[in-house]
Amino acid sequence: MERRRTALSVRALFLLSLLTAPVVFGPRPARADVSPLRFTGSGFVDPAGQAVFLMGANYAGPTDRAWVYWEDGQFDPNLVAADFDRLAGAGVRAVRIFVRSALARDIRAGRWSKLDTVVNLAVSRNLHLLITFNDYREDDLAREAALNRAIAARYRGNPAILGYDLKNEPHFQDLAVAIYPGGPPPLQTDALIRVYGERVARADIPRWRQDEGRGLVPDRFDDAQAYYYANNYRLFREFAAEAATWVAARDYAVSVADYIASPDAAKWQPLIQALDQTLAAWLNARLGPVKQTDPDRPVTVGYSDLILASLPANRALDFISWHRFPQATAANFSRMFQALDTLSRLFPDRPVILEEFGFATDQLDPAEAALFESAVLLRSLAQGRPGAFKWQANDLAVGANPTENTYGLFSPDGTPKPSALAFRAASEFIRAVRPTGFQWFDTPQGPAFRLVGESGWALGRALNLPEAGIAAESPVSAAQLFIWRPAPDRLEVRANAPTRLTLNLAGGKLIPAWQPGWTVLAAGPAGPNRINPAGGVVQLDLEAGKAYSLRVQSPNAAAGMVDAKIELVFPHDQAGRPQPVDRAPLVNVLVYLFEADSLQPVACNLPVEVRLRRASNLVDGAGNAVNVPARYQSPPGQPVLRRSGDKAFPAWVFNDVPVSFFESPGLDPARSKDFFLVEVKGAPYRSNVWAHGADARTYLPAQSPVAAGAFGQAEPSIQVVWPHAGGRPAPVEQATHVNIGVDLVDPQTRASAPASFPNRVVLLRGLNTGILEPVKAADGVVQVQDAGGAHPRWVFNNVPVGAARDPVNKYYFVATIEGAGAPAAVWAHGADARTYLPQPDIPYGSGQGCE
Repeated sequence: MERRRTALSVRALFLLSLLTAPVVFGPRPARADVSPLRFTGSGFVDPAGQAVFLMGANYAGPTDRAWVYWEDGQFDPNLVAADFDRLAGAGVRAVRIFVRSALARDIRAGRWSKLDTVVNLAVSRNLHLLITFNDYREDDLAREAALNRAIAARYRGNPAILGYDLKNEPHFQDLAVAIYPGGPPPLQTDALIRVYGERVARADIPRWRQDEGRGLVPDRFDDAQAYYYANNYRLFREFAAEAATWVAARDYAVSVADYIASPDAAKWQPLIQALDQTLAAWLNARLGPVKQTDPDRPVTVGYSDLILASLPANRALDFISWHRFPQATAANFSRMFQALDTLSRLFPDRPVILEEFGFATDQLDPAEAALFESAVLLRSLAQGRPGAFKWQANDLAVGANPTENTYGLFSPDGTPKPSALAFRAASEFIRAVRPTGFQWFDTPQGPAFRLVGESGWALGRALNLPEAGIAAESPVSAAQLFIWRPAPDRLEVRANAPTRLTLNLAGGKLIPAWQPGWTVLAAGPAGPNRINPAGGVVQLDLEAGKAYSLRVQSPNAAAGMVDAKIELVFPHDQAGRPQPVDRAPLVNVLVYLFEADSLQPVACNLPVEVRLRRASNLVDGAGNAVNVPARYQSPPGQPVLRRSGDKAFPAWVFNDVPVSFFESPGLDPARSKDFFLVEVKGAPYRSNVWAHGADARTYLPAQSPVAAGAFGQAEPSIQVVWPHAGGRPAPVEQATHVNIGVDLVDPQTRASAPASFPNRVVLLRGLNTGILEPVKAADGVVQVQDAGGAHPRWVFNNVPVGAARDPVNKYYFVATIEGAGAPAAVWAHGADARTYLPQPDIPYGSGQGCE
């Protein structure tokens, strides 16, 4: 807008950490508050290479000293810091600031303290600055370029600098009167007069300078230069008027940018070319020194004049910026984006953004203004634009124009307006949701918007979306509602006005993990609350600007059950060096605990003891194999705090765990394997299975016979897993079912348990790294004959294994004896039964008390 952790074990643990934590090269910077962004040519990306949508705001200074805050006696870092805090709190990521004349004087005198202070304030708040040069009159382009070069040199490589804007809203006048280092461009010659004829006679120039030309032509222009100016100026006005008439005749469904590209503007092509060549000279004088000094920073120009913004010379810029302040109607909103679309067609290899947009609230309900402004952000996001910058940060306490004073996100006393509340909600929503479609439509109450994403919904005014299970009502007509799903078991909800929200979880759209009988944990400003949704319906009364989180919890989790998951097994030698599986006598193991049926980490103060159990399938050099149930029990794991992004949670580390097939001589490490499970004391639990071996399929060419003798205690031993399809034998990759036989034997005597053994034998099954789930108790007991004689066998028939037909999948079967405390037996079923888990699970959230 115009102005207005033994050494060996430590080494092994260190190596484990390398596999599971981010690696930082070189020293950390003294301040790492701002995350650097990189311009790719199509937008901005973060250090991970993820596209970033920049929600920006223009900043003219503290509310009581806007535009003059750079002046001596007016600059107050505390006020700027407070404004930056509010902007960061509202979700703003980028701030556009302006180099005013007072700041320019300081910099030319070598006084950098003010701008350095503002840059450092931005760094500490993770704000990025778009610095707009030359927000004052300076005709000498070489002089201005020297200042711009000095700024670019001082802040080259500073992660807080987003980029540079050469000038705020240049117009015909700026091009026509500038001092060009390479000589006069077409607008400062008689080239157009020779094409179009005179509009002002040479003899009339002295009078014209005193009348129409007063304030337009600088005193340094002689009459010949004034003659060129006067005629070119009038030609430009004629062209602009015809362009406006052409647009109006088409009911404003097009813009002057469309006119320039149309055949109807043929007669004006010499003028358009002169404008373009002059703009190219103006840009070259300004752009070259900045790009030579800091080639990595993108540069733009903040245009309000759509004619200048449309000219081909702008291909020299990294992105195209336009400013627009339409009236608050659905039609004008759509026209603004039509013009943006035209600019995008003209510059298909350049991003086009709204660098200034806003709706003043002197005569418009602030909630209505907020709706339009959120719609600008969301439609820009949906169109793939890299961001948008609102005009402006604050309402102004100074200034005579009530309209220009009321474009702020915040009132003069720092109170957030509805736009600030919506910005905060939108910023969280935008980081979480990939949009699939934006709608802008009329309702009897006024314009409304709807943005639907892969995992979220943003609604303005029309707050009901039955197909998603959302119904809401608010006393504020232009209320906005943002709902997104950061993980399959939870929702985040925000509103910028008081809203009664009803969510129907039964449809599976909102929280796919929800099942009948599950509860909802709701957290909001009043604290946590457990809800038992009848029929899956949840109702919430939302306060404006407050955060609400909903997470579903299974009955198992509500009863305190945890899922223990082995996330990583790191094989190494006695010196802690990484080794292949068939050469590593030790492993380090990483375990996470989650609430049952989810990836929600347990609390950091959960009073549990976590150990490993190890079952084995041991094969000697002659190919003889034996299955060993999970007798081995490790010492308790070491609890540690881990982080993944912004999530903090507990984990348990087991260092130097022995591998069974290196404990006895004569075993073949290439065919032997261990199966690790987790045991938790202090809470009901379930575990997954991790298969550790070069070939982790269970190898048992001959069943282990029982022996005659006294029976005292029982251990389960899986003796056979028979794959079949339709009752006919089938290879693993074709089998749809298996029949499983389990013997109960005394580990000391190898005697079989009697058929009347009282405890149930239960089969568990886990797919890949998934948690073991009960399949069923034994279908019955049959008598079998082997070398040890006849004995009972517990059988499980027709257990589905269809997923293992895909070679990427494998099943782990675990046989247990209910109530006996006996170690479990494990069998791996799959074409390739090794556990693959390149990356540990990413938790859905932080553990309670971990942050």
